[in-house]
Amino acid sequence: MSPASRYSTSDPATATFRLAPATAVGAQATARRVLPPQVLFDRPYLMLVTDSTTGEPLFLARVANPATP
Repeated sequence: MSPASRYSTSDPATATFRLAPATAVGAQATARRVLPPQVLFDRPYLMLVTDSTTGEPLFLARVANPATP
């Protein structure tokens, strides 16, 4: 963030004071969105999903031709 700037004005010639506070703050983006890596399969494969605590298999899939949707 950029530094904030403030000012006030007063008139000492009169008994009343007029204050005009103003604050200006600027912001800019500092983080960039990171996209996940793209993975391409060009041959048949097996996919096994297991439970992280017990290690038991939950799902098994066979992709014979990854070129076809």
